Amino acid sequence: MKIIEQKKKVKCDTSGCKNTADYSVLREGSSPDKYLNLCKDCLQEIYEQAAMIFVPKSPKNILQKDLSKGGIRR
Repeated sequence: MKIIEQKKKVKCDTSGCKNTADYSVLREGSSPDKYLNLCKDCLQEIYEQAAMIFVPKSPKNILQKDLSKGGIRR
């Protein structure tokens, strides 16, 4: 998959968005009518949502315990 800058003036494919597309997402070997055209705002929102799914959360710190339960103080 590739993300390319959209040079033509086309509408963003996101439902309810009225912006023009800044980028196109394409699969190798697909024709231009199969591109997913997105404005910068919609692409940024997809990026943020994908990060919440794919970026692992840091593990809980086992050295710093709850001080109210007599944990280790640093």
